[in-house]
Amino acid sequence: MRLTFGAILLSFVLLTTNLLLYTPFIFSAADAPVEVAAIIFTNHLLFAVIAVLAYQICLLIFEDRWKSLLGAFLCIACSSFVFWGSTAKEHMITATLFALVIYFFIRYLRRDSWWDAAGAFFCIGLLAWPRPEMGFTVAIGAGLFMIGYQAYRTTHGITDVKGAICAVFTAIFIFLGSIPLIVNNVITTGNPLVPLYILEETTTSHSRYAQVISPVTAVQNIPSVDPGIFSKIGDFAGIIGRHYVPSWNSLPSDIMGVFFYPETGHMGFTLVCPLAFIAVMLFLLTLSKRQRFPSRDKPILFFLFLMTLAVMITYLQSFQGMNTSHGITPDVRYLMPAYLTVGILGVYLLNFHGFPPSTGTTLSRLVKYSVVGVPLILVGIVALPPFGGRYDGYTLFFKMVITFLMVFFIAGFWFSSFRKEHIVLLTRCFLILIVFVLAWQMMMVFLYSVAKFNGYTFWIPLTDTIFHQVFGISITAP
Repeated sequence: MRLTFGAILLSFVLLTTNLLLYTPFIFSAADAPVEVAAIIFTNHLLFAVIAVLAYQICLLIFEDRWKSLLGAFLCIACSSFVFWGSTAKEHMITATLFALVIYFFIRYLRRDSWWDAAGAFFCIGLLAWPRPEMGFTVAIGAGLFMIGYQAYRTTHGITDVKGAICAVFTAIFIFLGSIPLIVNNVITTGNPLVPLYILEETTTSHSRYAQVISPVTAVQNIPSVDPGIFSKIGDFAGIIGRHYVPSWNSLPSDIMGVFFYPETGHMGFTLVCPLAFIAVMLFLLTLSKRQRFPSRDKPILFFLFLMTLAVMITYLQSFQGMNTSHGITPDVRYLMPAYLTVGILGVYLLNFHGFPPSTGTTLSRLVKYSVVGVPLILVGIVALPPFGGRYDGYTLFFKMVITFLMVFFIAGFWFSSFRKEHIVLLTRCFLILIVFVLAWQMMMVFLYSVAKFNGYTFWIPLTDTIFHQVFGISITAP
């Protein structure tokens, strides 16, 4: 009750502050199109949606409000959702649609409703609109999972053959969800089955798409696809197959770079989402202790792992670029949707091993640590720039601190006897780890997210005031 009252009071204070600080929206750059403002505002809303979805997914799994609130907080903190939710990129809509797929599928696994399964497959079709390659891979993974799951239920007498077939046939809702993609393909390529990125792969004249022109002109000037290109199924399958072929020579080093320390100096996957590393290590701990997960949770855990794998496979070809390309910043953003699934797996395994011992108290402390710690960290790195300051110095600082805290926590978890004093130390280490990961996100928002705004300032007046009055960053031409 006190937490609810405090949240209401804080919301009122923030609303009043923003009203007092409000100024008309300023177009601060000549090349800042109006559409960018709409995209950024949409990403703000999508960030709010994905936060709610994270809570709802955790609530389906844990069936406990406090564990779900803590899980949602951890999933949002251990990601780059805050950063990408404040930019004009398409990553938030991809992550949100992916989260909807996870939500409806887990809802189906908990409640056994065909409508939930249909909703999951419908969202997979929608996912193919912003990211056809991910929608295709997720569709294959979800379809195989549904077939295997129904086969298991049938052989164990949980459902009959008719029920299993009906459940599998909910996959036809993918085609209904794919209507936006089909319409987009017809407009841009002239072929309902050919996304624009496949057309680009089949033409040698890539430069025509690099020109900055109006949307109407772009649609009118895109050539129609030669019907002979995809007249054979083998040709189409070959194009799809080539998308999944990585650079084998550099793949081992690319995997290490993408997941830990990219050659570009940016943040690796497990540094942005330490819950991924924690999930792997705690799973190994579970195997070493020969512990077993509850039977009703096993399908959910396997599905979360399968969806994480689907995201990784989708962009396996891009691992070399994510490891070496300086344009892919500040994290390995193509894998961003997987932050949610591995985050939930990490939260589940922590709970499975009885950590934290008091969820409500831990959540309360985490909120307090974040409110106090994140601003102190940001002010500290600005006042005393680590490693020479700038982006490289700040990033290296966070990488070193997060790595140390992550390894220390896992080592303590593996080798501690779980006495009271050990639990207290582990909890504090874990909370500080989450605060630093969240501080990295906030650093990217306040210090560097403005560079992705095409000249627009922050939407919320309070953060806009903090940015200009406290940080006073100015962007100059190189």
